[in-house]
Amino acid sequence: MTADLIPHATEFVFTPTGTDRTDRDTMHFRVYVRWTGGEMWAVRWMDECWNGTEWEFEPSSSYRDEDFLSRCRFTLEDACWHARPLPDTVMPSGATYAQWQESRAIGK
Repeated sequence: MTADLIPHATEFVFTPTGTDRTDRDTMHFRVYVRWTGGEMWAVRWMDECWNGTEWEFEPSSSYRDEDFLSRCRFTLEDACWHARPLPDTVMPSGATYAQWQESRAIGK
């Protein structure tokens, strides 16, 4: 049944290794793959878009030129491939999820 829903999905969420979307602690570390129309998908974290190498701010739709779209839009397969490892690397407050968990465990 769920396999039938995959073609209708417009967003996928990726969380740090060993966690899932029900873990509220991952909220700021989640990376999303979002459908942007046609066969194109964006890898998003907060207000930024992955360009295959680094995060960049995503301008409003009227300011997205062809260069931006060619850097920051992927097929679903490629977007998921890029997104999978990224939740372990994002640093919303200057620390990765693993570093944040470590600091929390020792009471800093």
